[in-house]
Amino acid sequence: MKFNKEYFLSNMEYFLKATNIKASILEEYAGLSKGYYSRLRKPENKSIPGIDFLLAAATSFGISVEALSTINYATCSKNEKYCLHLLDYLISKTESDDLHWKSDSLTDFINKIEIKCDEETIVDNLPSPFSIITGISDRKTYKSPFKYGVYDYQKTWGDFYSLKLDDHNTIYIVKVVLNDGEKDFFGTEIFMITDYEKKSKVCCISPELPQAYDSYINKLYNVVKSSISANTVDENAKAAIDCFIND
Repeated sequence: MKFNKEYFLSNMEYFLKATNIKASILEEYAGLSKGYYSRLRKPENKSIPGIDFLLAAATSFGISVEALSTINYATCSKNEKYCLHLLDYLISKTESDDLHWKSDSLTDFINKIEIKCDEETIVDNLPSPFSIITGISDRKTYKSPFKYGVYDYQKTWGDFYSLKLDDHNTIYIVKVVLNDGEKDFFGTEIFMITDYEKKSKVCCISPELPQAYDSYINKLYNVVKSSISANTVDENAKAAIDCFIND
């Protein structure tokens, strides 16, 4: 996502007011001379802020440098701001390896949620040639009850990536296919499944409902997928190796 100075300056004014932080404090934090931000705001000044100032501002405001410089928070709805904060947090914590996601196939996912979700989320398919030949049943599939504008949820593609929030709540992200009756659209959905209220919608990319956070959903999906695909030592193997080394 490309740096946008107009958005950056708009966000600076928005967050300086929202947090009651003075620009001079950010300048001092970044090790810059007093008046740096005022000079940066002048219309004739075409330069972009240095990384030290960007980091000082983003850290103080509790958002990422990317969000500070690519999203115009002043024009976002309350829901968009909430989702941006959530996605920004999940991305940064996943990149720093503070959050550990798991991958589930469609079959694994259905086995986990069948007793928790509404009946309409698990539907029967007609037997496919593959299942008839191999004897492997693929009749059960997952279909979300949610609509996104005029688009109906058709199916998922790829694995489900899950993050356990606590003992009762798990958040999922998955690529989905939506359809408006004429054409398919490929998007990404984030939802939560709880022990109490079954399934809850969080957010989804949809052509009918473009949101400021759409690019962040895709980024989160790619970051999560990369973190799982990384060449890391399996926890069971690590435990045995640690015992061997420390013996």
